[in-house]
Amino acid sequence: MKVKIKKYKKGNLTNKGRTDINKLKDKQICKEYVECFQNIIKSKQLDIERNLNVDKTWEHVKESINEASTKVLGKKVSKTKPWFNTICEEAVQRRKLARQELLIDTNNEVTLRRFRTRQKEASKILRCEKRKYVQNILETAELDYKTHRTRDMYKRVNDLRGGYKKKERFLIDDDGSLITTSEELAKKWASYFEKLLNCEEPNETFNFNFNQEIKESQDCEEPTLEEIKLQINMLKNNKSPERMTFNQSS
Repeated sequence: MKVKIKKYKKGNLTNKGRTDINKLKDKQICKEYVECFQNIIKSKQLDIERNLNVDKTWEHVKESINEASTKVLGKKVSKTKPWFNTICEEAVQRRKLARQELLIDTNNEVTLRRFRTRQKEASKILRCEKRKYVQNILETAELDYKTHRTRDMYKRVNDLRGGYKKKERFLIDDDGSLITTSEELAKKWASYFEKLLNCEEPNETFNFNFNQEIKESQDCEEPTLEEIKLQINMLKNNKSPERMTFNQSS
């Protein structure tokens, strides 16, 4: 007995698509993106100077980034079978033509043998091309690991595993049962933080005195721009830590 369960969609969410940031690896496209962003931000410079509000200023910068990304980079085109190339397409087309010939006369032994040959040929080519694609990803991920390109390595491995998968969030109630609904989860977290933040004052406190001599002895030179770029490239999410600022020299 087979039972189909209808998929429940929460809200009316629209998929806006992701920007194809991989194009920034091309130096020419990266240069075009920088020039486009600079031209857009210059046209909005007067509005930014008039608005001293940080939120409004950030909105102008955000709009400029999105506008430049749309013009130069575009949206990322997702493929369900990225290994399906022209060789696979030609093999599938030959199988399709052989099948059409067989449907004209199903009792013809010649067309039947030709269709079975094309069918085996197409299956063999598809398996071979998919195997090559997976092997190439594994070799590239291994090279990324050896060259400390952590973000690229995680991205390739996650794509090979099947892309993004929604993380299911569950909590265990006091009686041992699972809490699955968003309303019950919110109530459970509210109860947890209410007990945590309204707890009694501790009897003993820990006093930490930072030694100024240790701080002075650990002073070191400021990192260079190349060192900072190298560390950012090694991060998984391609973002620098918070409160990390540096001046970019021309």
